Amino acid sequence: MRMMRKRRKPPNRWDVYEWIKQVYMFSGIVPTKKQVFEKFKGHVTKTEIAEGIVEFVMTAKTAVKLPRRGKRRRQDDQIYSAW
Repeated sequence: MRMMRKRRKPPNRWDVYEWIKQVYMFSGIVPTKKQVFEKFKGHVTKTEIAEGIVEFVMTAKTAVKLPRRGKRRRQDDQIYSAW
């Protein structure tokens, strides 16, 4: 009998939520909206990304912030690519 390989489902809002949660749990820092959009651009629609952010904010009661402007950047403005 031939084994069928499972197809990987495309990412959705729950993948966005899970990534944000993992980054927050690992580092203690909530990624910025820019970081989330950069991580998932081309793979997930903007609507799905926004819904994933909303799910995280409602669950964790912590905001996903916009990146700081200007030359000085904090550690939380860096992109986490460990996941």
